[in-house]
Amino acid sequence: MVNKSKFVEVAFPIPARQLFTYLIPEHLRGQIQPGCRLFAQLGNRKALGFAAHILDTPPAQIKDLKPVLHLLDEEPLFGPELLRFLRWTADYYMASLGETFAAAYPFSPATRPRMVKVVLLNDRILTSEQIPEDIQKPNQRRVIEFLIHRKALLSPADISRELGVGPSTLKTLEKHGWLRIESREQARVPQFAYKGDYGADLTLTSDQEQALALIERALRQASPKPILIQGVTGSGKTEIYLRAIDTVLRLGKTALVLIPEISLTPQTMDRFRSRFGDRVGILHSGLGQGERYDEWRMARHGERPILVGTRSAIFAPLENPGLIIVDEEHDGSYKQSDPSPRYHARDLAVVRAHLAGTLAVLGSATPSAESAYNVRSGKYEGIELRQRASTHGLPMVQLVDMRGRAGDEAILSRELFEALWDRYENRQQSILFLNRRGFATSLICNHCGHILMCDHCSVAMVFHNSQRLLICHHCDARKPPPEYCPACTEKFIRQRGYGTERVVQEVEEKIPGARVVRLDRDTTRQKGEHDRLLTPFRQGESDILVGTQMIAKGLDFPNVTLVGVLNADYALSLPDFRAAERTFTLLTQVAGRAGRGKHPGEVFIQTYCPDHYSIQLALTQDYNAFYEKEIRYRRLIGFPPFSRIVLWRVESTIEDIARGKAWELYSILSAALQGHQGVTLLPPVEAPLYRLRDFFRWQIALKSRSLPAIRSLLSNKALLKFITLRRRELRVIQDVDPSDML
Repeated sequence: MVNKSKFVEVAFPIPARQLFTYLIPEHLRGQIQPGCRLFAQLGNRKALGFAAHILDTPPAQIKDLKPVLHLLDEEPLFGPELLRFLRWTADYYMASLGETFAAAYPFSPATRPRMVKVVLLNDRILTSEQIPEDIQKPNQRRVIEFLIHRKALLSPADISRELGVGPSTLKTLEKHGWLRIESREQARVPQFAYKGDYGADLTLTSDQEQALALIERALRQASPKPILIQGVTGSGKTEIYLRAIDTVLRLGKTALVLIPEISLTPQTMDRFRSRFGDRVGILHSGLGQGERYDEWRMARHGERPILVGTRSAIFAPLENPGLIIVDEEHDGSYKQSDPSPRYHARDLAVVRAHLAGTLAVLGSATPSAESAYNVRSGKYEGIELRQRASTHGLPMVQLVDMRGRAGDEAILSRELFEALWDRYENRQQSILFLNRRGFATSLICNHCGHILMCDHCSVAMVFHNSQRLLICHHCDARKPPPEYCPACTEKFIRQRGYGTERVVQEVEEKIPGARVVRLDRDTTRQKGEHDRLLTPFRQGESDILVGTQMIAKGLDFPNVTLVGVLNADYALSLPDFRAAERTFTLLTQVAGRAGRGKHPGEVFIQTYCPDHYSIQLALTQDYNAFYEKEIRYRRLIGFPPFSRIVLWRVESTIEDIARGKAWELYSILSAALQGHQGVTLLPPVEAPLYRLRDFFRWQIALKSRSLPAIRSLLSNKALLKFITLRRRELRVIQDVDPSDML
């Protein structure tokens, strides 16, 4: 029955959580459905919005409704399951429904399918014997014979190029009706360089068999608990995922696989497509707009029952999902920092699976404290993979105390250099990890101590030698290094600290002839750069890979037998309660890149804090011991998983406004909290990164064990009005479950 309702509530992708009611014109009644895009007048402009609710009667207080101007979609962009999930997301993260819909469908109205000209034979010509006698010219018969035996659709240009015939030949054949040239849609399919040989006949370890059996039992339950697979690096979690997905497909359902980094995409896609072919689709920000659009549509129409993607793929339009996998579930890149909604894809994976009555599987060698706690409290099922799938165990890890070392050992210790040289001579590969890019982390005056700071952020600028520029890694401001100190005018400026660019120079100087690849944000800005850099390393055409945290996640290179961590304690200096967890996780993950093939692995960890528990426990990769120590600390200070946190940042280009508005917000929050028990509100403080892109930043944090108390507070009308303040010089950001406090 066609719905002839006359009114629609529209969600616009703006910070205000308000929905706007419009009249549905007669000619559009029965056509507009929740999840369709439309144009309507918003203030003095024509705005694109999403239909949220269809109403029989308008709200009583609204009169003189404006009509919907134009409908863009003939059918909803989101199915019922996804629509329900998007509403939940907007509500939990206190984002507008329009912003949430836009995150799930980030395409402009101008995005269109790609249309190409193709040549089609007359339907009556199926074999050579059916070629009409009228076709006598050799070139014409060649074209017809070619099309009979070539099943793929080709363009006129393709045929002309392959057969060496001119356009006139095709035009003559078309004129006589022996072939026709039509416009057809052609998907823009992303290409991947890796071509690995992954067989489906791998023998599972006993741990893998138990994990797979647990998943397959859960897949047949109505509302299964999420499952956390805690598996040491190289324990074969991906093979478990593949076999579980095979079961899901046989059940007639779809599967979503989330990965944390674009750099993992080629390897993951190669592995999955070797098993499932073109049933595997992909969604991530590194694709072109047209490629993403086509992949989204193929998933929506059931042509891609398996979808692999980074965090935004949690909103993928898969119908009838049977399994949602979050690989490396601990990874911080699953948290969306900007724009709204500021969601965590791992948490949303669990929610989406629950709402759909299906299974979420989380996997990691170093699970987040929150996920591990959920297993121990019975909220999740859990299973451990204690052994590697290869013949070798975990790599041997050595700690290198860098205190007191200088000169030649300031970057590469003697121990690490000798190990690098040994691998180079034996044609084995090495990875050097440093979570800092650039050449020198700062320039400082030796005479007065002045550090060259960014003019727009409260951070030191990083010197990039290849470009001869100082660059701010937060706002990308750039300027040439000065010859004289801007503070005292003396000529005593020197470099301090080092980044990946400096490491490459050091390695090339000490190991002449070594083929070194650098993988960081500077070298991967262009589309396809991850593939271009990692493919030769995977194929053995490079000897040493130097990179930032993007190389610490899930990459599998069988010939890598050495990993060097150059500054293990960098994250420990950050003012963040997760600093120890991030340090342990990063060290364990990057160490896990060694010894995954036929040769054993070795890891060197260089540190100035050798006694810190996160570093000591990373030596043995003892996750459970780390968790027990970390969870006691979290319980003591009342931080997640023992509480929920909401963070507000008040930012302004005018320092006094930022401070004043922060205290105004604090007053609103304090008043709203009257009568609430078990809620701690911390007063405004300057953010650790106080100035960013010309905005001065103040922050207020709230923590509570009671989720209902937080939900009640976040629905306060005065608060809702305040956080939607948007002026050129002022903005207020609300972050539910922040991943850091910087």
